[in-house]
Amino acid sequence: MRSRWRGVLVNLGLLLASTSLSLVLLLAALLHLPEPESAPSDLPDYGALIAYDPDRPGGHLKPALDLMVQGERAGQAVRWRTDRHGFRIDHELAPDPEPGVERVFLIGDSYIDGMRTDQAATIGARLAAHWRDAGRAVEVVTVGHNNPANAWYWLQEHSAGFHPQRVILGITLGNDLVFQNLLGGGLAAGTRPGEVVLVNREFLDGDPWRLPGKLPPDAFLRERWLADAWNAQEFELRRRLSLRLDAFAQAVPPLVGPFPTAPRQFPDRDFFTSLNLFFMPPTPFTAESYERFDEVLAGIAALLRERGVAFDVVLMPTRFQVDSRDWRLLKRAYALDGQRFDLRAPNRRILASCEAVGLTCFDPTDALEAHIRATGERLYRPRGDMHFNEAGNALVAAWLAERVR
Repeated sequence: MRSRWRGVLVNLGLLLASTSLSLVLLLAALLHLPEPESAPSDLPDYGALIAYDPDRPGGHLKPALDLMVQGERAGQAVRWRTDRHGFRIDHELAPDPEPGVERVFLIGDSYIDGMRTDQAATIGARLAAHWRDAGRAVEVVTVGHNNPANAWYWLQEHSAGFHPQRVILGITLGNDLVFQNLLGGGLAAGTRPGEVVLVNREFLDGDPWRLPGKLPPDAFLRERWLADAWNAQEFELRRRLSLRLDAFAQAVPPLVGPFPTAPRQFPDRDFFTSLNLFFMPPTPFTAESYERFDEVLAGIAALLRERGVAFDVVLMPTRFQVDSRDWRLLKRAYALDGQRFDLRAPNRRILASCEAVGLTCFDPTDALEAHIRATGERLYRPRGDMHFNEAGNALVAAWLAERVR
């Protein structure tokens, strides 16, 4: 009997060893395969759809577009339409709204204007549909702007010609704070309340020569040779698998850039995660970013208050704030010390800024996190992209529709 069980155990051990060896060989082969070529597509992508001109009345989206553009997957086509001004709507915006119809300007960056998102699936389109289904006579106009300072200038120069009754400003956490024009860019606060001045047309998206600093050394865990070597191989494998298998596309860390990054080396103004906003205590650059943002917020509030236009703010959280899976991957990829980061710090800071100037700020961060914990559903696009997918757009729009009255 003993010899029989010994034989079973030996055979089982050989099977496990063979399976493990086969898996190791397969993974090694995947790591050494050449990068897959991108699927050919003639569809224009988001970069071909924007061109900010401060003299144009419709924001940073190109005007008079009606075409199919790149969606989430290579070759996937989604509809994109702008009117003759550049607003992302399905009709030509008249100077005055229809009698009895509330005109709402929904202003923001690629989260709001809907990067790789079909016309009917953007936050603005879904928000309008929710309100109309509830019996509210409303027209929601999506207005694209790369950052709130540009939005302030546009509101000052152009919005009065379209008579909005309400403005909702989307704030993306956190590149709307880190990359903005009052930080050495093309705009400056004027001498009168609510006034913004165009200083340099070449810097309307910020100063391209302003070099980043780095997060302090205590933002990171100490070096661990074996763990670091394992993580480097694992994340390279995850990246390659995500390029080949859509089913694996959510298993990579959040996207970072455009400046160079590496484990224990991270800039203080990353475009996609803006990780510096969450580091405690705030760095000098973070503090300066908030100070300039406060000027923008107070300036817009003063401008719209003088014109009698209602003004609200809505936060667009980054993916690792609401999905613990993304936060764990980001920490491992860059050896971050999680105890040095506060994932709600910018939310509290912006809420305080809104309260100081008498604004209502809507923050769906906790609602999105609760939804993910309850359902496991992914709300952001694959391969670490910072943007909401269709499910994320729908959830934010439904949440906001219930609260903005």
